[in-house]
Amino acid sequence: MRNVEVVAISGNQYHQIKFFSRCLGRHDRRSGNPTAIGREEFATLRQAAIRETVEELQISEDTIEILGEIDYIVHPDRIIHCLVGKLHIQDWTTIVPNEEVERLFTVPLSQLLENGPTYYCLDTVIEKDSNFPFERIQNGVDYKFSHYQRNIPFYECLPENIWGMTAQFTHRFTESLKEGN
Repeated sequence: MRNVEVVAISGNQYHQIKFFSRCLGRHDRRSGNPTAIGREEFATLRQAAIRETVEELQISEDTIEILGEIDYIVHPDRIIHCLVGKLHIQDWTTIVPNEEVERLFTVPLSQLLENGPTYYCLDTVIEKDSNFPFERIQNGVDYKFSHYQRNIPFYECLPENIWGMTAQFTHRFTESLKEGN
């Protein structure tokens, strides 16, 4: 299964990046972009991204233009793709999203280009008192598991909290623009 994250761009000449604050589900109170699920190649990812954007933002399919895929993240249980799209809408404030979306907001692209995210390190620690069957592995609780660190991005000094995969994909998008892609 593949998840698709769409960074929706609004405004004349890509002046704004549109985000929304989710209000339901496992992403409770988290900023993000429309998310979809696809099972095939890019054409299906593109279709899934459009379908989910139409559903969550309650806009017409013909107002969405998918420009391409810029990155993906591989997790043990899924692959998350980031597609970039443009919304052909005169006034994004007229969008009335569905119940999954608490509110929409934009961030000026210039602000994101000038101020990248800060990456914070988060260490993963093995809890030896868990119900993991240590007795079934060589060296038991003393087994040398790999130390795992995650660098999690946060955009600072914005009116809304943008962090995690949304910040990572947004940073990749701005870096692609800087590289001329």
